Amino acid sequence: MGLRDWLAGNVAGPSAYGSVMGREAVKNGIVLGRTLYLSHGTRPRIINRKSHVIERDGQWVIKLLNGIAGPFKTKEEAEQYEEETFADAAIVAKLSDALVFIDGNHMRADGFELYVQDPIQLPSAEDFTELFWHTRAVGIAFCVSCCIRAAENFMKESNARLFNQSLGSGAREELVSLNTETLCGLVNHYVRLPQTVGVMKVIDVEKPGVNDFIAVFLAALSVLVPGTMVGFQQGGELGFGATTSALAEETLAKVSEACQKFHW
Repeated sequence: MGLRDWLAGNVAGPSAYGSVMGREAVKNGIVLGRTLYLSHGTRPRIINRKSHVIERDGQWVIKLLNGIAGPFKTKEEAEQYEEETFADAAIVAKLSDALVFIDGNHMRADGFELYVQDPIQLPSAEDFTELFWHTRAVGIAFCVSCCIRAAENFMKESNARLFNQSLGSGAREELVSLNTETLCGLVNHYVRLPQTVGVMKVIDVEKPGVNDFIAVFLAALSVLVPGTMVGFQQGGELGFGATTSALAEETLAKVSEACQKFHW
């Protein structure tokens, strides 16, 4: 091992390396976020809600979990009140809500309008919608998660702790330098999300977005826009699958190599 390598491993150490990888995770995550955004399509969300209007003692009421609403003079009046009051209730994302399609043709066949109609003529991704910002945050969260998992797999526990602390600091510094520090909260939200639903696999290389972190993220994105279903292309010219797999494999390889070289 040369002097330069010795200094890198023993003076800079896992902490400094974590900061570098944090900055890299933001850069790579922005690329992935753009890929996700360009791969998306939408269609109106049709919500079939079960009516809870019932007749009681000659009057019409709405049965609730903790009581009743009403009474109303007519069934129609009760149903109208139910629709106006409860139709916009928030939808909580489940893993099964992730709308992942093989390619654009399959999305169209399911009634989705693709954001990118012609892959040769890409529209600007800089439209700054809520979905735009969330796909960016998801991309960064995925790359950060890959770094965390790599450190857990290849580093000693004490070194992994130092690495992960600096990883977060490096990511924040990069977001600030890009004037996108407002994404910090969103990125943290998505990094924690897979643990809350019990998903442990960062990526399924054979089927990205099916039962992995990406699936958890896409499930949340699928219900982000009120009244709209959001789907994503896994394959094809605009698919996210190849990009996510490549980023995950590259991150694992980088961290593994550094750990072996410097005995972290």
